[in-house]
Amino acid sequence: MRSYISDFNAKSGIETDKFDLALAQAGVSNGRNERFLNMLENGDGFSGKGKSKNSDLVDIILTQSPEYTALYKNTMQRVRDAEDAVDRVIVIATERFNISQAALDVMISRAAELPDGTKVARSEKDGLVYTLDGMLIDQDEAAQIEWTGREDSLEDIQAAQDRVEADFEVLTGARQDEVRLGEIREEMEIEPDADRVKDLGEEAEAIQKRNEQIIDAQNNVNVGNTVSTTSFDVSASSVLDLTK
Repeated sequence: MRSYISDFNAKSGIETDKFDLALAQAGVSNGRNERFLNMLENGDGFSGKGKSKNSDLVDIILTQSPEYTALYKNTMQRVRDAEDAVDRVIVIATERFNISQAALDVMISRAAELPDGTKVARSEKDGLVYTLDGMLIDQDEAAQIEWTGREDSLEDIQAAQDRVEADFEVLTGARQDEVRLGEIREEMEIEPDADRVKDLGEEAEAIQKRNEQIIDAQNNVNVGNTVSTTSFDVSASSVLDLTK
């Protein structure tokens, strides 16, 4: 709540500055805009910004205001908080992906094979034999398979495949968020106008919340709680317990 209040206060101060600056550009003093009148008259504070005095005076002056500074700092804090959340998700998702992939590899290694090397598994639902991607095997051919009793069911293998795909999806999403936050940082370095700074802050906060939901879901799994599969868009199956 505090961040929204500080954003509102900063934005209100910037709007006041814009009004005061407009009066100063018209040569009118309202008792509050003397600093703008002096800056416009003397050209103070415009060096080193890479902008001409005639083309971007408004942007330059407003980015030097305390209200803009407060908004800027608040947004950068949101970026840092989002980066922390994304970094944690990358660690979690990488670990989960490695575990789920290793589990799948073991299941595939002990699956039965056809003479041509095609891996197959028996379905618990109908007792028939399928390839691991679900193609039904001719039952005369299936009758020649030598089973060891160590094979996993088709449903268990497919569930393991789903976990690998879901974990990879979460990891990929976190990596994409990492790249986007880097882009936001780069854009913030050029000190965009207040509206853009606010938009970037809101985007960073959305990234933070999305990744914190993933962290919360993982924490729920760790304490044995049930994870909702409808609370967010990031494949909650990626945080399901692999021992199930």
